[in-house]
Amino acid sequence: MEKPRITIRLESSQEYEALDAWAAQEFISVPQLVKSIVRKALSSRITSQKTSNQEIPAANTYTDIPSLVRGNMAKLKKTGVKSLAAIANGRQLPSVSDFSIIAAELELSEEEQRQIWIKTFNHSPKQEGTANGSH
Repeated sequence: MEKPRITIRLESSQEYEALDAWAAQEFISVPQLVKSIVRKALSSRITSQKTSNQEIPAANTYTDIPSLVRGNMAKLKKTGVKSLAAIANGRQLPSVSDFSIIAAELELSEEEQRQIWIKTFNHSPKQEGTANGSH
C-alpha cells in the first residue's frame, strides 16, 4: 500500500531558508524535517486532546459498560476478554480484571473508569429490580 502524500507551499523563501538551515543543523533533508515536525505536532495534539475538556471523554459518551463494549467491539476483540458479546448485550457484567483490560485498551482515564462503573451499577437491572421490591 502506498503511503499518503501531501504537498505544502510556503508563504516565502525566508520560511524555506529557515527550514533548510534547521534541517542542515539536524543533518536531515527539509522533507524529513517537515515530516518530523508534523509527527511531533500530531503527537502533542493527540496527547493534549486526551487531557482537554474540549474532548468528550470516552466514558461520557456511553451510558454503561455494555454500551461502551458494544461501541468498541472491533477494538476489544483482540484483548482476550471472554464473554464480550454477553457483556455487550448486558447479560453479563465484566469482572474487575476484565474491566481493567477493557479500560486499558480504550485508554480510559481513572476518572472515566470510575464514571462508567458508577453509571453501570446505578442503572443495573439487578439494582432496578431490587428498588422495585422484587428479588
